[in-house]
Amino acid sequence: MDIEKTMEFILEQQGEFAAHIGALREQQANSARQIEALSQAVQGLVEVARLQSERLDAHDRRLEGQEKRLEAQEKRSEVFQQRFDQFLERFDAYLRGRGGNGR
Repeated sequence: MDIEKTMEFILEQQGEFAAHIGALREQQANSARQIEALSQAVQGLVEVARLQSERLDAHDRRLEGQEKRLEAQEKRSEVFQQRFDQFLERFDAYLRGRGGNGR
């Protein structure tokens, strides 16, 4: 009888072990699916980051071009302002030389 109880115990333990192994395999399969989903999500995020980086690089290039054009325009404006100030000085001197009455 002891042998029968021992055999019954061993069979019960094997059954429980098999059930636990089955549960672990199911959890492993679920984990594998989740890892695959996360991997795809990360790949999507990497692609979004790459596209955003490219857009920012293009924006930076356009901004640099605009800054250069603005600097050139500022220099032209300074030159124009200097020339206009010189013109006003000469015109004022002309008017003063004519007695200041503008005739």
